[in-house]
Amino acid sequence: MDGENDVKILKEEEMIREYLGDYPRIKVLEFLIYNKDHAYGIREILIMAGVKHRNLIKILDDLLDKDMVYIESKKGKSHLYRIHEFHPFISSLILAMEVVE
Repeated sequence: MDGENDVKILKEEEMIREYLGDYPRIKVLEFLIYNKDHAYGIREILIMAGVKHRNLIKILDDLLDKDMVYIESKKGKSHLYRIHEFHPFISSLILAMEVVE
């Protein structure tokens, strides 16, 4: 997160939550999709998506199992997570967002 333009602020871009609901899983997906060009650590996702640590760990594990998110790099115990934009569901969401915008 080098500059203020690196991470899109969610206030203007809450389309996914508007249609799918304001749930922790949706918040995480929405943040990662809107910022699909970068990988993020758990702390960054916690802050930007506004979810609890316990929920985020469960959500990321589930999204990893479903191949919707992948670990781009590992440094010790730290992992950087990134949305898998070629997953059928994720690519459909991205396409739908582009059509609506």
